Amino acid sequence: MDDKTHAAYLADLDYFQTQLEQTGDINLYYPIASISSRLGNHDNVISAAQDGLRASPFYWQLQVLLAEAYI
Repeated sequence: MDDKTHAAYLADLDYFQTQLEQTGDINLYYPIASISSRLGNHDNVISAAQDGLRASPFYWQLQVLLAEAYI
């Protein structure tokens, strides 16, 4: 991944985390976990997915990201 793409992912991650803090929208856990996965930050993937699944246990996309982070 080049520096420009990496910086764009970091900016997106910051945006979604800020929106989550402000709104509490559970649908924001997926993009946070997904971007963290692309960046290779598996601890953040696990944290975001677990938090999202606590709020909505049947959010299957988060279940998949969580499983992939453990592999």
